[in-house]
Amino acid sequence: MPEIIGGATMVRDLLYELRIYTHFAKLRDLETKIQTLECDSRLDDHEQSLQKRMSFWGSTTLRFWFINHGYTLYQTLCKDNDLVGSAHPTMTVSDPENIPFPYAYQGGDDDHKLYDIPALCTQLDTRGMVFYAQDAQGRHVALKAIRTLSEECRILQFLSRQPIPSSVHEFQHVLPVLDVLPFGRSGYSFAVMPRWGDCPTHPFPRTMKDVLLFMHCLLKALNYLHEHRIAHGDINPGNVLVNHFGRRFYDTSNPLRSDLQSRGLLTYALFDFGSSSIFPQTSKLQECRLPYHKSWSCTPGYFPSDTMQGEFDYNPFVHDVGMLGIMFCNEFQHLTIYVPILAPFLDRMVTRTLSRRFTASEALHHFEAWIYPQMTEEQLKIRTTPCPEDARDLYEVYDRWAGLDPEFIQKWAGLREPPIPFSVRLMRHLCDYEHLNAAIAEIRRIIYRGHQWIWRFLPSRF
Repeated sequence: MPEIIGGATMVRDLLYELRIYTHFAKLRDLETKIQTLECDSRLDDHEQSLQKRMSFWGSTTLRFWFINHGYTLYQTLCKDNDLVGSAHPTMTVSDPENIPFPYAYQGGDDDHKLYDIPALCTQLDTRGMVFYAQDAQGRHVALKAIRTLSEECRILQFLSRQPIPSSVHEFQHVLPVLDVLPFGRSGYSFAVMPRWGDCPTHPFPRTMKDVLLFMHCLLKALNYLHEHRIAHGDINPGNVLVNHFGRRFYDTSNPLRSDLQSRGLLTYALFDFGSSSIFPQTSKLQECRLPYHKSWSCTPGYFPSDTMQGEFDYNPFVHDVGMLGIMFCNEFQHLTIYVPILAPFLDRMVTRTLSRRFTASEALHHFEAWIYPQMTEEQLKIRTTPCPEDARDLYEVYDRWAGLDPEFIQKWAGLREPPIPFSVRLMRHLCDYEHLNAAIAEIRRIIYRGHQWIWRFLPSRF
């Protein structure tokens, strides 16, 4: 009898060890898959790419790995002819209305004719590197796969070491990073952040008060990043989130989001550091430089003209302010007729004279000192409308001063941006040709280095 028991124990141990070996073999296979996931998502065969993403995030092995780290992955869902793929949560929360900050408000779209779309369903990231889960308390989080040795991971690890805000008053308007989980020996990690909603300007801010709240949030976010020597590198509405989400397909018409906006409960945050750079904390912002071609990674339509004339390098912090200024212009420059002080403010954010462009701290200070205090209650209550299509993407030619009081224009004339001179237009035309742009940038670099060398040695000679 003891021999039988001993034999059964041995078999059980062998089966257990076999199960562990199989689990780790599958985990190693997943670690290999994640290395090709990013490349596969760029293939022309979108359907094949989608299947690979769905296979990776829907893996039972990966699901168990996240359970061991305290997270339950959403359930993947891919219908016939669905070229995006989606996922939805499986855990229910007893009291979703009392989930603390920084977790977002959720739901509000149950009255829509949603057919068979599950609650809080979301589309999958088209590159396959972002997915969603719930923690042990049922709170919703976003997971992003990032290269462990990348600049993005360094930034997210830095942010993960900062205190997690427990209220909007403590919030710096950069999406908090709850954790960064290394994924075995794959060379990738998973960044864990609260799930927030996209389409931050849907619905469009109803009043000037809502507009100024949106601008204030992002000015504070950019100032916070720059204080910590982080240049974002790709500021646009797609990289701004709002603290509400529902079924992603209907977020733009979600009645709860409209109600939260009317009660002043929406807030906004910058996220996505895939194009970002971090400099030593002792660096002087005005001395930080990057090669000109790195500026081209930002989203079309939000690209400042800082490197369009054959420049060989640029200041990423100055570039950030220009991008945020362009986003404000694209969304709100038609509203200067109601709030004239926005005209010089926006001009100083996007000016081509980089030495005169606001820094992030100057822009925030100017906004808080000159814009909020000058607003009357009547101005704050003005009903707004979205920017007309013919006024979007024209920040360099749109006249933000049109129709303003002549005395106001004269008072602030020193901050008004002049038209684009012919010489600048000519240089931009020449630099539209990639090889010519590279040649002009190299010539300018040589001249600059030569100038530096001459002035370094001349004083010692005379």
